[in-house]
Amino acid sequence: MLNIIFNGQKLIGPDLWLELKKAFSQAHVVKDELYWKDLKRYSSRQNRKVPLGGLVGKVVVENTSSWWWRWWQMATLVHVGKGTNMGLGKVTFCSY
Repeated sequence: MLNIIFNGQKLIGPDLWLELKKAFSQAHVVKDELYWKDLKRYSSRQNRKVPLGGLVGKVVVENTSSWWWRWWQMATLVHVGKGTNMGLGKVTFCSY
């Protein structure tokens, strides 16, 4: 749906997903400070703590196309990521 709303294009299926994956892998990564952080949250339904880990950190890329940046801008609006409904999954970016 995000691809339709923000890019005026079709739903993302397997073919488009492969195109996106290829396009994102072509970005030139200057600095990568990502790491995995294990978190736990309490589930009232399960009556126990359950794992909720994910990637945290910063990545610096350069020489990317405007198409690439549209996807990152979209991600900042919807805070794509695990645990978004609990205030997690935030994505931010800045351009230099």
